[in-house]
Amino acid sequence: MENRFKIFKGNGVLASYQDTIEDAMSSCDENKGWYFEKEGTLTKAELYYKVVRQCVNKELEIYGLTYNHVKKGASFEYWTETIETEEEFFWFFKRKKKKKIEKPWYQFLVFKTEEEYNDWKKFCINLFKKELKMKKGEAEYEFTMFDLKYGLKQQYLYD
Repeated sequence: MENRFKIFKGNGVLASYQDTIEDAMSSCDENKGWYFEKEGTLTKAELYYKVVRQCVNKELEIYGLTYNHVKKGASFEYWTETIETEEEFFWFFKRKKKKKIEKPWYQFLVFKTEEEYNDWKKFCINLFKKELKMKKGEAEYEFTMFDLKYGLKQQYLYD
């Protein structure tokens, strides 16, 4: 697996070589306008990883985050939230208690408008159709499964 992925700048000038798709995509995320190429074709696992990563990057765009920030073991993988609860001490006493809850990033972050969600949905479905060579129905089904697993909550504020 030596020197499999070539990292290019936007103008096509070779920047470096990477051994794995994870390293190649991390370099591309950190340096906007970079892309990678591999000699031969991507395997199914590499292709699916690429598509998932692009979809997660697209939904986190509104927060200024990327997949590198939320991947397993990263700084924003879990978000902490403090909740105040009331519990009975005796039958006539009540006391307030603060409790910290850790939530994964996809349960804590939200889409604020329906437009953001619909744009992300269109992007993902088109990406599934193009990259994974799926039909429209298959791509929509794959999106619903992806949305259940990694999608942000939809919390719209209506005035």
